[in-house]
Amino acid sequence: MAHTNQKHILSADDLVDLQQGITERWHRAEKKADCWQDARRLVKFRAQGALRHAGENHLINTYQWHLEDKIRDPDILPEEVVCLKKAIDQSNQRRNDKIEKIDDFLINRFNVVLISAKMCLETPGTIVDRLSILVLRLFHMSREAARKGLKRKQVSAMRKKLEILKMQKEDLMKCFDELMDDLSAGRKYYKTYRQFKMYNDPATNPYLRKKSR
Repeated sequence: MAHTNQKHILSADDLVDLQQGITERWHRAEKKADCWQDARRLVKFRAQGALRHAGENHLINTYQWHLEDKIRDPDILPEEVVCLKKAIDQSNQRRNDKIEKIDDFLINRFNVVLISAKMCLETPGTIVDRLSILVLRLFHMSREAARKGLKRKQVSAMRKKLEILKMQKEDLMKCFDELMDDLSAGRKYYKTYRQFKMYNDPATNPYLRKKSR
């Protein structure tokens, strides 16, 4: 379903189509993916420009979703927790880098900014990332709702959650397309905000700095 009459550099419909396709491809290949490099090798998709960065952001989120599941296993060994925590930290850094890449790519495509334009703090990249997580929640909640052996009350509760998630996805898609409308027309503008994750940088984390010596 199209959310605006105007075709933009990046549309919500194109985003969700790509995100859903990547999600399905990942779940067909996940048993073969022991690390991030495996995920990149196994899950291929075609896209260019901002949509390419959005697809890579979604693959990062899809891979990280499973790391977050694993680390919550009550029977996990302490040494596995350490490895998973490091992998999640690295994945979060990749995720933030991709959000910035989306914003950097798009920001130069909007040439006209009106004097009356208002600044928006939620950038296209941050909405793309939020939409990615919603697509993943919908996929996993749908799978759980279809799982065998559930009681009627459990199925009913999950279906209610699914309806809410679908509504949130539609709302977010609409907001994304409206933002792209405003950016294209010069009614709004944004800046790419840098995360500067200090704990991943030897220059700003004393423990990493000590290790590098």
